Amino acid sequence: MVLVNDTYSIKDSSITISPNGFAVFKNVKIANSGNIQVYQKFEIPNLPPNLRHKDEILIYRPPKEVKKSVESFAHLTVTDTHPWDNVTTKNFKDYAVGLSSATKFKKNHVITSSICITDSDMIVMLQSDKEPKELSCGYFAEFVYEEGVTEDGEPYDGYMKNLVGNHIAIVERGKCGGSCRLWE
Repeated sequence: MVLVNDTYSIKDSSITISPNGFAVFKNVKIANSGNIQVYQKFEIPNLPPNLRHKDEILIYRPPKEVKKSVESFAHLTVTDTHPWDNVTTKNFKDYAVGLSSATKFKKNHVITSSICITDSDMIVMLQSDKEPKELSCGYFAEFVYEEGVTEDGEPYDGYMKNLVGNHIAIVERGKCGGSCRLWE
């Protein structure tokens, strides 16, 4: 399995500040399915020879595979950008700016009941930054390199299976754009 990162939008107008000063976002879409992720070839380790000539690799995320993984996206560490390695108990303190809560699968999205940002610098940045930030899930997945076409007729070079969540990063821009947000 390889670690992959996906991205969704964040907006400051929906921040609720808890009595202890934490920023809380409710019912947040953190991942979607049935979509194609565009990866640069350097982002995918062990790319098969038949795809090495391509600059962009199109990878499909089947809804049934994302739905199977939904519980692995619960209670994840929220980070400021993607860490260089996996988030573990040994490096959690170095990377954590918050945590997510329980998840469910609804209308082809992984939704967490809340994201709680606990880092004061990140809270200030989210409240004051004029540019929307995005959420990017970091997870492990197996890539199957079989060409296909989505239900919407989009061609792809391969698909993901056996996804396992690792972290949720706050980033400037990511692969999915604004299809899922911390606000409605």
